[in-house]
Amino acid sequence: MIYENFDTTVSYAPAFALNTREHFFKYMSATTAKIVLNNGTLRWSRSTMLNDPFDMNFELPMNPDVDMIKKEAGRICWQQFAEGTVPRESMLKHALAQVRKLPRDQQEKAFKERFPAAIDAWVYNMQQMLPQLHKDAKPLIKDFKILSLTVRPNIPTMWSHYADSYRGVVLRFRNGDEKSPFFMAKPIDYLDELPNLYSDQELIDHLTAKRPLSARMAVDKIIYTKSVHWSYEQEWRISLGSGREKATEFEDQFFALQELDGVIFGLGTSKQDKELITLLASKHKPIKMMQLKRKPDRFGLYIEEI
Repeated sequence: MIYENFDTTVSYAPAFALNTREHFFKYMSATTAKIVLNNGTLRWSRSTMLNDPFDMNFELPMNPDVDMIKKEAGRICWQQFAEGTVPRESMLKHALAQVRKLPRDQQEKAFKERFPAAIDAWVYNMQQMLPQLHKDAKPLIKDFKILSLTVRPNIPTMWSHYADSYRGVVLRFRNGDEKSPFFMAKPIDYLDELPNLYSDQELIDHLTAKRPLSARMAVDKIIYTKSVHWSYEQEWRISLGSGREKATEFEDQFFALQELDGVIFGLGTSKQDKELITLLASKHKPIKMMQLKRKPDRFGLYIEEI
């Protein structure tokens, strides 16, 4: 039977889940696979151990479209003011309270005169704070550990780069139950240019008290953004924070028996490696053993259950 539906979903994802995928995949050499299967652990690593020198090691700019923000945030804030629904959390509530004291026929004019200047000052202050924000964030980001996964087990360059030139394997992991950490995996955003520290929409949401800005927003952009040059990996990540062993470059965390449910052998995986890996994987039940194969009529790969 050919295995080709890599995007199945589950119905038991918990409310906090960031995805509903059933499976994720991990490319590795046969030697590494034996260690992973024997120990029952996966390695979570700091950015210093990753193969992209820019990975989690860049400073986000802040170049918002100020005119667009003024227009959209101004429209929403004026509507909130006119309807008397200014949220308690609004950063403009004190300024709006002053406008409210004016005669009704002067309020809209005063708002439209004051709001753009307030936004200019706010954006300027945030840009001035940017160097210090980067300085404060670097030690935090440096200590973060991540687990890299992918959602495709048939990518030729991945087999070449990460699975010992097709002599290794791909392990298939699943969201085994509601407690599975794989529910916390998020896709990498592959971009041509660095994203802004906060997007225009995030700034608008903050100004209108829909969603406040947070340091985690910026941290997530750094963790889950890579150059478009790496897009072939189709990577998803789970962030562990600094982990249990904060001073270490990496740590090996146990995964549950039911979370490994498949092994895919490469085109060149040796008979001896297949036999030992099959034996080591047998404690994970049920588990499917699969074989990567070439498509005979065109460039491409497919996977067949053994």
